[in-house]
Amino acid sequence: SSASSEKWMIRLQELEQRLKAEREARIRDRDGARQRLDEALRENENLQDALSKARLRTTGTFGTLGPLSAALGRSFGATADENSRQALRSKI
Repeated sequence: SSASSEKWMIRLQELEQRLKAEREARIRDRDGARQRLDEALRENENLQDALSKARLRTTGTFGTLGPLSAALGRSFGATADENSRQALRSKI
């Protein structure tokens, strides 16, 4: 009986050690995932800021091409007012 009890105590200790190791591994995995998520969110914010700035630079009076759209419109017989109306319609 004593040998059997000793065997079960050793088995219990082994299982406790395995459980502790698995718990620590899950914590490390979760921390790594949180860090990767934070990095991805920061990168997303930076890209959104860059996109907003790029849109502000390229958006002019006559739509997304800026002054170029007015020049193109005049070269094809459209007026600047027609170009701006078309640009507004395309944004709606």
